[in-house]
Amino acid sequence: MDINKAISYHEHTIHYTPDGHADKPGRLNNLGNSFVRRFQCFGDQMDIDKAISHHEHAVHLIPDDHADKPIYLNNLGNSLLLQFEHSGHSTDLQRAILSFKESATSHFC
Repeated sequence: MDINKAISYHEHTIHYTPDGHADKPGRLNNLGNSFVRRFQCFGDQMDIDKAISHHEHAVHLIPDDHADKPIYLNNLGNSLLLQFEHSGHSTDLQRAILSFKESATSHFC
């Protein structure tokens, strides 16, 4: 129940955070992390799909030179790796590796 409440609170917060707000990528990232945790507990495919979607959205919104970009890319990579472990699809693994590489080579001010 706690993870469901956390997801609900994150979704509520994102709903009221306007596009372009500096905190939106972080909030999307946190929501993605909550979906990862629920996926790890219950194994529902929809949860890992949502985690990946929210992590991708966070990565898309955050500027390339932002100090948190590598963290968001790493979280996306972790979600994709979990997806690969569950699905066995090599494309998920390839996407995870790409995300990890981008995280490792990100430059910020």
